[in-house]
Amino acid sequence: MKYTYSLIQPSIIRFLLISAVLQSCGTPPNSPPPAKEEPITHLPIPIEGLADKQLSPKESPISTIPQLQATEIEEGGAIQDMQALSDLAVAQGSGQDKACKTVKAYYHKVEAGVQEIALSTYAMARLYERGKDTEEDLGLALALYTKASKLGHPKAAYHAGRLHLFGRTARSDIREAYGFLEKAGQVGIYKACLLLGRVHEYGWGTVPNATEALAWYAQASLSLNRDSYSRGSALYHLGWLYKLGKGVESNEAAALSFFEQALIIGQGNPINQTPDQTSRMYSQRIENRVKKQTQEQLIRILTEISHNGEAIIKELENVNAHLELDDKADLALLVHHPLFKTNCKSVRLLNQMGNVGLIVEFVKHLKGTNVDAINLRETEMCDAEVVEFSKYLQRTNVRTLNLGENKITSTGAIEIAKHLQRTQVHTLDLGWNKIGDQGLVEVAENLQGTNVHTISLAKNDIGDEVTINFASHLQGTQVHTVDLSENLITPDVQRLLVEQYPHIKWFF
Repeated sequence: MKYTYSLIQPSIIRFLLISAVLQSCGTPPNSPPPAKEEPITHLPIPIEGLADKQLSPKESPISTIPQLQATEIEEGGAIQDMQALSDLAVAQGSGQDKACKTVKAYYHKVEAGVQEIALSTYAMARLYERGKDTEEDLGLALALYTKASKLGHPKAAYHAGRLHLFGRTARSDIREAYGFLEKAGQVGIYKACLLLGRVHEYGWGTVPNATEALAWYAQASLSLNRDSYSRGSALYHLGWLYKLGKGVESNEAAALSFFEQALIIGQGNPINQTPDQTSRMYSQRIENRVKKQTQEQLIRILTEISHNGEAIIKELENVNAHLELDDKADLALLVHHPLFKTNCKSVRLLNQMGNVGLIVEFVKHLKGTNVDAINLRETEMCDAEVVEFSKYLQRTNVRTLNLGENKITSTGAIEIAKHLQRTQVHTLDLGWNKIGDQGLVEVAENLQGTNVHTISLAKNDIGDEVTINFASHLQGTQVHTVDLSENLITPDVQRLLVEQYPHIKWFF
């Protein structure tokens, strides 16, 4: 049997109106002081500016006095009740001070009831989300979390934000997620802080902001956080931000320290569970080890936290190693290993990598290596990301570049062709993208002066007329093989191309 709730109840409305009156009288009784961000004291290396970083939430922290918009107040009688209560006290000659005392007394009576409603509403939401002792109903769970959040329940705010962020219900809206998560994060729900860090680092529904990500991860990494998963994950992400110099100056020593702490917590041995004195001694030992760090130490740490660390090292022992990577730590291990420059021949970055920025960072490490083939198929790269990536191909040994099955349009294809000037790339796969007819001729023009001799444009919705123009502009290039399979080219045009450009091997 399902239960339904009215999102506005008469007793709550009276409580809200009383709260408004109390604000004019002074601070409500039992109102907690504003939440303050605790400085980071557990880091083994002092990071200038991080401990004093102030979060800039878009909304205020959750108050014990929930606020509702006027449009949500449906019970007109509550307004008259409050006015009558105040008028009565004044009429009795008590004055404004006595009126406020009378209202505060009423506030005490209602407050306990509101807290009980918030707790029971949150508990019911958990049951509906989990489908425990009732049928699962995520839509109702979201509505109940929202109601409990408005009544001041911080965990309800976190769960509401989570359901919005990951689109778990038909009414989920990623734009709504931020407000709920920030409310929860400001009052110490560390899982919310971790999620906000990811939102800002990866740009989930917003512009990526490494500085904001750094602040939220720092909050989630506090020693007060007893949840080993969220604290360990936050330290791991902090390590990468310091490693890549995003939102903060690059600091290899700090990055290694964060990775070590994350590893220890991940093994079920959180630092914050030791006595204070032991914890300080442990932090000092880490700092001493960081000062003596060598490339071998860094590789050891990265090997332990990567998905395929041992396999990567084993493959790198072979000359002409061919590697597939699906994790950030895999990528870091590869570029820092001494055999990367000499033995690695080709790299495929799988779509599970989940961060195009790391792909760009990877290309920056290719100078001076023997890597001649990069496979970025199905990595969800779009125009802007591909352009940024291709800027760093110059002065590398990359000869084969696979960008198939991404989100590249004619705009991105044109820019890629431009950036292939002064590179060694001779084989380019742009198949199964969204290039279309517009701009294809310009792609051919930009191939002039490049080393490209083989290009795939399969499955790009290319028609007859633009194909003929494209072929004519290939004259003067080194192109001798073109794949135009699964496009909109008729048999007559196919025969025409074969006859007029016999020096090119066509695939239709």
